[in-house]
Amino acid sequence: PPGGGGGGGDSGAAPLAAATSRPPPLVGWSGRRGGACGGVGHSHRSLTSPPLRCQALIDACRRGDVAALRRLLDGGGSALVDTANSDGESLAFIAAEWNNAACLALLAERGADLNKADNSGRTPAYIAAFHINSACLGVLAEWGADLTKRTVSGMTPAEAAARRYKQDCVAFLVSPPLRASPP
Repeated sequence: PPGGGGGGGDSGAAPLAAATSRPPPLVGWSGRRGGACGGVGHSHRSLTSPPLRCQALIDACRRGDVAALRRLLDGGGSALVDTANSDGESLAFIAAEWNNAACLALLAERGADLNKADNSGRTPAYIAAFHINSACLGVLAEWGADLTKRTVSGMTPAEAAARRYKQDCVAFLVSPPLRASPP
């Protein structure tokens, strides 16, 4: 309980809260390419916090922790919305891969590039189709993502779903619901 000295029950949120409550100092940090997000998609020199924030963003997208993602994005400005790891996997890609449609929707609302491909040319739509994450495909379609963009090897999201024998997913990708404009 608040104010009580004991209690014991650790919710697991303390490490993230501690890492995000205030930005760590930049002392000794060079801002070079590398670290938690590989510096892909933005320059750490223009940010007010080091790569630790990038890893916290990535972790929030993996866990589907919308509240933590919102706090981190609010604290870092619009430059963070297209943060990517060293493989070029953006936050939208990671949210789509881990089937976290609510995180994906928040990123879309904040202006994330939903068509940004990783180093292998895989987009959030491709990875959502590959993992049969239909809720994420719905968010991507709703926000106008390209559901037909090919990977470096030439495969489309529909072909990725077809290889996994998910015809309902293929049908959605081939003829997604029409929407005039994102919400």
